[in-house]
Amino acid sequence: MIINTENKRVQFARESILEFLLVNHPLDCPICDQGGECDLQDITLVFGSDRGRFYDLKKRAIDNLNCAGPLIKTIMTRCIHCTRCVRFLYEVAGNLNLGVIGRGNNMEIGTFIEASFFEELTGNIIDLCPVGASTSMPYAFTARSWELLKINSIDVMDALGSAIRVDIVNNKVMRILPRLDENVNEEWITNKARFVYDSLSIQRINFPKLKYNLKFFVISWNFALHLLIDFLISFMYNINIEAVIGPFVDLETAFSLKNFFFSMGCFNINFIYNLKILLDYKFLYLLNLTLEELEFANLIFLIGCNLRYESPLILTRIRKSFLNDKTNFNIFSLGLALNTFSFKVKNLGNSVRTYKKFLEGKLENLNQIFNFKFFLLNLHFFYKKVVFFFGMNIILKIDAISFIKSFLYFLSFLKLNSFFWKNFNIIASNLGILSGFEFNLFSNKMKSETNLLYLINADSYENLNVNNFIVYQNHFANSSFLYYKADLLLPSMLYLEKTASYLNMEGRYRISKKGIIPFNFIFSDFDIIQVLNILRRIKIIQNFSILDNFFDILNYFKKVISYECLFFYNITKFFLKLKHAYFLTEPFYGFAYDSLKNFFDKFYNKQKIINIVFLTFINNYYKTDIFCRNSKILSLCSLKNTQYNFIK
Repeated sequence: MIINTENKRVQFARESILEFLLVNHPLDCPICDQGGECDLQDITLVFGSDRGRFYDLKKRAIDNLNCAGPLIKTIMTRCIHCTRCVRFLYEVAGNLNLGVIGRGNNMEIGTFIEASFFEELTGNIIDLCPVGASTSMPYAFTARSWELLKINSIDVMDALGSAIRVDIVNNKVMRILPRLDENVNEEWITNKARFVYDSLSIQRINFPKLKYNLKFFVISWNFALHLLIDFLISFMYNINIEAVIGPFVDLETAFSLKNFFFSMGCFNINFIYNLKILLDYKFLYLLNLTLEELEFANLIFLIGCNLRYESPLILTRIRKSFLNDKTNFNIFSLGLALNTFSFKVKNLGNSVRTYKKFLEGKLENLNQIFNFKFFLLNLHFFYKKVVFFFGMNIILKIDAISFIKSFLYFLSFLKLNSFFWKNFNIIASNLGILSGFEFNLFSNKMKSETNLLYLINADSYENLNVNNFIVYQNHFANSSFLYYKADLLLPSMLYLEKTASYLNMEGRYRISKKGIIPFNFIFSDFDIIQVLNILRRIKIIQNFSILDNFFDILNYFKKVISYECLFFYNITKFFLKLKHAYFLTEPFYGFAYDSLKNFFDKFYNKQKIINIVFLTFINNYYKTDIFCRNSKILSLCSLKNTQYNFIK
């Protein structure tokens, strides 16, 4: 067979097709936001004719859609009916709102009923559209494509670390686009990652400030850091200092924070939410299977997890598996009622009692579908890939340790494979918590009374005392109550203003690049902590006196040494258990010596506690962090996005 692609007949056919495409297409390239990066312009330049023959024909006009609110600007007269947006919403996002109406010259793309959709991935229509029919509404009439400085970076709005491209003009972010990365985000990003850039320059803290008589006064960095280190050293021997990290802390900041506070004998470091569990090993806080393996999973259990709000891009991978094998695909939810997915989720219940019955194989909802006990024992014969997802709801519960231990005991009983823990996956909510887990920052036992509270990128915290001296180190001075309660404000750089490394939920190290230059008096979190570390050493050396400080510093070192000895003793004890567990074939490395019943009897002695209902971790997808609350675009989207649990 001989196929000709460059002869005159093929060229004439291409010219004819392009001529028909341009019959109704308005030639308004100079005022179109897609001008300069339009696929139709490039194709017409290479394959099109040098003139058109439709002189007297009136071009067709279509009313614009208002289906994506403040996100997508539509001019449907430019549409060439390639149906990319319709196919993306159906195949990837699982949304059936857009469709093709009419035939022939009356054909148009629109919604069947007049409705708006604010799904988490709808912004990708902007990149898919080959013409200017769908463009970014915030980006409209702001810059031209040839004026942009393009920087490759990563997104920090969720724990996936999606690859993005940041377009900058005059040190200002104009737009954020996805970058191809087949291993992580493919070619999609979420709406939060795409439209959050308008919050970067709003309500910034540009100078260090100190509160005096309920008013903030601008002070110098020299005075602010010397004042802070004096406070830290004065409270150092009593160990009444508590540090709290937020959701955007990078690995360098977490490492320097650990060295700084641990060297002072302070081990009270917590997350923005009160964590009730300490996860020491990587398989306990990372995904134990790759995202590519997830596309072949056909039995999925979501335990206290809403993937649509916590990680929408993982849901696109699961939808691939659903479309490939609809007959054998099953997904169950335990803890949250999920009825807004693009495929049917079977809800099992929402109480701790339901979870216990599930582990014992006595859950009635599952037994009605199949014999659950027989199914569990023969799981690997019926299903090629079984995945269990735990959400942040579980980690934030008081009984989180019992949940994790009992479930790992349950997995070892199933014997799905030699590495049974690969089926256990925790969905982290952000990159900051992974940085904390990576360096084992978090303490289980927090001080009830602290003299100094050091907040790094933390915009909210529960355990606040009136007597605290609060240091607020963050980007924005928004309406957060912590900002008004703070005594010392320290400005820090954004994720696009510094080069930093992060660990995503899959265990990949992701590096964000510096794209915009910060204000002169703003430094990164890592630099601030490093300077504090240097000042601490200078102060201790200068103020050291054998008569005054000897016994204080001796007691301080005793506390540090005793803590390290206790830490190494626990590690040695654990590895002894690990060795015995390995040779005696005990399930899960010595954690599951007790029976499943003992786990639950220890934490749930009364019937009232075991009937506790799971609570939702994210009520509004567009209001999860300080960036989203600071964004005008996402605030408009948040009005129609609320998630509740079991409403009658």
